[in-house]
Amino acid sequence: MARVQAEGLSYEEALRRNIFDRQRPRHPRPEVDRWYWAVIDAGLGDPAEWLYRICRESGGHPTVWNRSDPAGGSVGLLQINLGNRFFLASAGVLSSTSITRHDAAMELMDPVINLRAARALANALGRNPWSTRHRVADCAPPAGLAY
Repeated sequence: MARVQAEGLSYEEALRRNIFDRQRPRHPRPEVDRWYWAVIDAGLGDPAEWLYRICRESGGHPTVWNRSDPAGGSVGLLQINLGNRFFLASAGVLSSTSITRHDAAMELMDPVINLRAARALANALGRNPWSTRHRVADCAPPAGLAY
């Protein structure tokens, strides 16, 4: 019950999620599947699609920072490119419109902020502003999703 209160869920919502959680399909990687409800809470849409992206981008690890990407790298669950930091700050996702790359990276390592950033980018740029060059064996796309 303490966890439910800490996450800001009502008892009824927690009970509904618990019942549903036992029946929903699972991602094969537990470190990715654990972000299911965070994706729902962020309002991203189809969780299978976004869990697939999380799997491909970070393997479910929220503090991943790929420094070799352009504009300072890409950070977090969905590898948000730091070149988007000013847009994300103006959209209210990041704390300041004069945020440094390092500070933006630190904020984007928070899974909630990272998923909010993904929602803002998807709303502004379309459903698929993500691309990766590598393939991950157990990150198969959901049916009907071309990536």
